[in-house]
Amino acid sequence: MHMNRAIDLYTESEYRGYPVMTQIGPLDRSYLDRAYRTLKSAWDQYPWLLGIRCELCFPQGWVFHPESYTNEKMEQFIASLKAQIVAHQSKLMRQGSRVHPCTLRYIWAREYTRDGRPHYHVVLLLNHHAFFTLGTFEEGRDNLYNRINQAWASALGVPASAVYGLVHFDADMPVIAVEGHDDQKGFAELLRRTSYLCKYDTKGYARWEHCFGTSRK
Repeated sequence: MHMNRAIDLYTESEYRGYPVMTQIGPLDRSYLDRAYRTLKSAWDQYPWLLGIRCELCFPQGWVFHPESYTNEKMEQFIASLKAQIVAHQSKLMRQGSRVHPCTLRYIWAREYTRDGRPHYHVVLLLNHHAFFTLGTFEEGRDNLYNRINQAWASALGVPASAVYGLVHFDADMPVIAVEGHDDQKGFAELLRRTSYLCKYDTKGYARWEHCFGTSRK
């Protein structure tokens, strides 16, 4: 619980030789360490790595009861996305297509607006040979963009059509590709953009809850 954890603030412009976003304010060193380990594990397994950074928002009018300030929705989002990836790959196998293994790794941060509304920033990590792009940003298409939206809809218990506009991707660079173990530039950019999730500001440190998480392996 964050109220019992001494917070080590990181203010250097580089971490392990890679640039990080300390220009937006200090980072939580513990979160940065965990984020790096998760990225490195994914890169070790998949030299060609696809990173996706998105923001998951709750609908206007969503009622937040004190007991609902947990990360259950994030857990449900990840579970749904994993299930969709498995179903997609099973479909490809039945069709006789080549299927590349793809373990979903992730990093998430729960933050709060000034009026106390939570939202999530998420980095999703996938085998770039299995998923090359998000696909066209159009409802109903069979692509990763719609699977992510569907996963958030499933977590919220609403139709997929109700979450379009609640899942935000970076307009300039919706995905970050790392193309091999020698692609230090790609990995540096992935870590730099992931470090945004580690910022000290806007986290719910005063609450009895977790506000940062990563995949376990």
